[in-house]
Amino acid sequence: MPYLFLFLFSISFISSSLAQDELLEKFEKGITAFEKGNFAKAERFFDKVLKEEPSYAAVYIWKGKCLQEFEEYQAAYEAISTACNLAPMEGAYWFELGL
Repeated sequence: MPYLFLFLFSISFISSSLAQDELLEKFEKGITAFEKGNFAKAERFFDKVLKEEPSYAAVYIWKGKCLQEFEEYQAAYEAISTACNLAPMEGAYWFELGL
């Protein structure tokens, strides 16, 4: 019985780890697209990440940057504000909000 629990725990941990790796990969692809000036593609990557993990504060910062490029300033402010609320101790997020 304890072996079954250990086995199930291991499978769960591996699945969770793989899902986190996939999210990080999508996030990094979004950053790369943003840096290349492909803001629409970047925003799509960020939206995919947020759909799976809506509490990923850093993604809201980058989504806000995309929205600024589209001159959607109110939506950008809301995205960056969300990041600040999710990670209130992250000073860089508050700095972005001030920009």
